[in-house]
Amino acid sequence: MRRDHQERKAAGLRLWSLLEALGISKDKVANGIKVNKSSVCRAFDETGEFAFGRDKLLALQILATQKITETVRAILQLGPAKLDLLSTDYDTSAPCHDKTAKAIIEAVQDSLASRLAGEPSPTRLPNNVFAATIQLGPDQHCLYIVDTRTSNGVPNDDSRIHELEHLSDHFREQARQLRARRTATQERVQLPKKRF
Repeated sequence: MRRDHQERKAAGLRLWSLLEALGISKDKVANGIKVNKSSVCRAFDETGEFAFGRDKLLALQILATQKITETVRAILQLGPAKLDLLSTDYDTSAPCHDKTAKAIIEAVQDSLASRLAGEPSPTRLPNNVFAATIQLGPDQHCLYIVDTRTSNGVPNDDSRIHELEHLSDHFREQARQLRARRTATQERVQLPKKRF
């Protein structure tokens, strides 16, 4: 097989493994990229030589990204793995309100999904937002995401610094609360003295 053909075959198999892990059937893939099921079966046969052309491979990538986005959104909208907006750097002439906060969360969800699908793309933050800090999950076991608007693929350093300073303030406040809780617990619980 030619190198280009091998790369397309490998990419198709990788995308199929993602779709299969999400519970997407070969029938749904065939319908989603508008080919017959036998072509899908041949393309996803690891021992066969058939590979999708570039246009169908692109359609398969779009389908995989779409399905991963739907799955990531569903996971992030349920339970403890949800996204919380901690802070934003925005144009003060257009204040950040609930609708903007929702748009930021949705943009970060899409960005996470595209990264998980292997197709990273810049987060499409709302026009008046330069950067945002997001918390994924509860305080005890969370991840923080600092996302900035890019210009020609380059993040805005001033906005990134601004958000990292907000995150640093957030950490200091969490540390203060933990110390206060620990002190209160120690004052309530007086351990008996050891006797030797």
